[in-house]
Amino acid sequence: MITFNPITIQDQHYQMHEITFNDALKVSAIPQAQNERRLSEFLRATLKGSVDPLKITVQERYFLLLKYLETQSDTLLGVDVDFAKFLHDSLNFKTCFKHEDVSLRLITGLEAEYLESKCASVAEWIACCMALQLSYTEHDVFEGFLDPTASIFEDAFMQRLGYLKALPLSEFEGYFDDFNHLSESAGLIVDVGLDNEGFTVRGTDDAPMRFCAASCFFGLFKDLDQYSH
Repeated sequence: MITFNPITIQDQHYQMHEITFNDALKVSAIPQAQNERRLSEFLRATLKGSVDPLKITVQERYFLLLKYLETQSDTLLGVDVDFAKFLHDSLNFKTCFKHEDVSLRLITGLEAEYLESKCASVAEWIACCMALQLSYTEHDVFEGFLDPTASIFEDAFMQRLGYLKALPLSEFEGYFDDFNHLSESAGLIVDVGLDNEGFTVRGTDDAPMRFCAASCFFGLFKDLDQYSH
């Protein structure tokens, strides 16, 4: 059995546990393309239901996955990956950032799963993340942040996305510059990026990499997961 040290992110404490064969079966039952759904199921298992993975941010989700992989590798696998390159300070973690009249907030696991069901290219991922994460003071469409649990969420999200898609390229670039600047200056616990398949993680001196719940599978179950899909 693998033992995990407690993890603190800001003022939230997490205790992970090694997943069981049955936990792995529940993850494997989800299509491989649905990486965020798989990650949610994996986090429910390793955190024993103590935290809802849909309510924490994408950065927290991948931080926990990387810490699991780091401990598992040190204990069992001996994989030559320096996970410390991907992990940053977790005690001063923030979920919202502001510069002048624009604010950016981090998206949650619930929103990540929603985007995963909608996006098929990196352009769609970027535009959809901008629609969710940006807020402008006294803006007709982008004032305030959307609540993914609200009944009007879908309509409000599509209104924002439609607004962005209708912008001339020169104006869209201004919104993207705000999104990119706040994202890069945030000092996050993990550096999350985007590609055609969703979220990637960048280390201090590495190209972006994709980490997924199936990365925690090894031996027989790794083969079973590949065979099932």
